[in-house]
Amino acid sequence: MSILSLLLGLFGCGGNKKYTIDDIVLVHTGYYGMESNPVYSFAMRKEEDNWVFSASCRVGSNKDHYTSFSSFPITDEDAQGFLQIIREDGEIERLFKYRNPIRIFHISDAPARSFGMTFSDGNSIEKKTKPGDRALDYLYALADRHYKSAESVEVTAVSIHRNCMDYSSSCSFCLEKNEGVWLFSFSVNHTLCCQYPRCMAFIETIHYFPNLHTSTPFMSCFEQLFTVNTSQKIPRFSRKI
Repeated sequence: MSILSLLLGLFGCGGNKKYTIDDIVLVHTGYYGMESNPVYSFAMRKEEDNWVFSASCRVGSNKDHYTSFSSFPITDEDAQGFLQIIREDGEIERLFKYRNPIRIFHISDAPARSFGMTFSDGNSIEKKTKPGDRALDYLYALADRHYKSAESVEVTAVSIHRNCMDYSSSCSFCLEKNEGVWLFSFSVNHTLCCQYPRCMAFIETIHYFPNLHTSTPFMSCFEQLFTVNTSQKIPRFSRKI
């Protein structure tokens, strides 16, 4: 049975059930090139009776601004416009019929595309392809329409988590805003602590940053906070800085 399921997944067979746009609760697609940021990444997800939209791509009249936002509420009209294109262009059927290319050699940094859907019954499908031009153009237009409002939404929490099988490089960082005050928490293991001699293994601590600016670059912000807080003896309980 497991071999049959694998073959069905490889060749895009989703059983006898025919899905329609009314069954869709999530559509996502992405294209990752040689750069750290995706060329584009879009997701439209249904939450109860509402739709939210996530996008990472270049926007603006000259495509000179790179935006990245997540779970921004959009109108039902916006969502239905996209779903109509999915229906008219037969994107569901095309996705199920598409065969992923068979590659003998794997190149880790090679450009990669993905296109997938999740349905209301919990089933999902994802292939190494992209939606049609009309659907992709609509997603770009939607990102262009909403990115200014989405970027103006206040960020109240950011987190990074990294895990591995033997925990040799596992870590967790979190910034969270609570009543106007920023809280920084992190948990790291012995291997990472070797970079910071005064840091105890599996540190778990919280510090407060009332004057932290949200414009601080994302990764350098975490690196700075981690370095500052491991350059001294870390208490086990919270304290203000």
